[in-house]
Amino acid sequence: MSRPRFFVDPVNANDYQVAGTVDVVLDADTLHHATKVLRLREGEHIEIVLRDLWRTYHAQIVSLSSEGVCGRILEELTVESPSLEFDLYWGLAKAAKNDQIVRQAVEIGANGLIPVLFSRCDADRKRPLSSSRMQRLRAIALSAAMQSHRSRIPHLADPLPFDEALPRLQSYEGVIVAWEEHEGGSFADSVDGVIASLHGPLADRLESRPLGRLAVVVGGEGGLTGAEVDALTSAGAVIASMGPTILRVETATTVACALVADRIRSSEARISAQG
Repeated sequence: MSRPRFFVDPVNANDYQVAGTVDVVLDADTLHHATKVLRLREGEHIEIVLRDLWRTYHAQIVSLSSEGVCGRILEELTVESPSLEFDLYWGLAKAAKNDQIVRQAVEIGANGLIPVLFSRCDADRKRPLSSSRMQRLRAIALSAAMQSHRSRIPHLADPLPFDEALPRLQSYEGVIVAWEEHEGGSFADSVDGVIASLHGPLADRLESRPLGRLAVVVGGEGGLTGAEVDALTSAGAVIASMGPTILRVETATTVACALVADRIRSSEARISAQG
């Protein structure tokens, strides 16, 4: 069984020394989860990630109560970053669907999450999400990052109108758009093509790991308009099909993220095997 992982504020970062003991500063909800849900006990092992600094430690619990946790630092863990990261841009959906999209995208490996107000979003969803809804989505992202042992908490941006998202997409090394009306190549083949175009730079990066970035774009429940697809294409995006069936946005985002994550891992494995 994997060790539970917790993200903590780095208020006492200097106290995290190998072989030393440290008070692990958990917020009330996380402490409740550790003591009442996971039922952790003295002597058990955990992993701690210092937020913002993104340093990860393996620790053993020395004492634990409703007041807090004290742990002995056993080692600082090396976290290897992928040579390519990907962000998900998705059409803002109904509340529960956004919850599912965020949770699954974080578990699969998305680095950033950007909800977009495409023109076919329903009128009542063309307003920014309330602060309480954004707080809930960020709590879901945190929980999913802990559960899936992410080394960072993916950033969740505030919703953007399409005309503001478009220039941001131009900063990526590659952009892949899932569009149900596209009659060309498959989504997986398109991802492979984008990664292959970066093959030389990617191989060079496997040692030093300055990260390249890809963007995955999935329309909302009403799909993308032809004008939006044209604008994305003019901005350099690759348009791809996800098959003959029409997928719900929460399904399409999950499939798209899983395919991109898999193809990135496969490309790195091939490059490493080639020496």
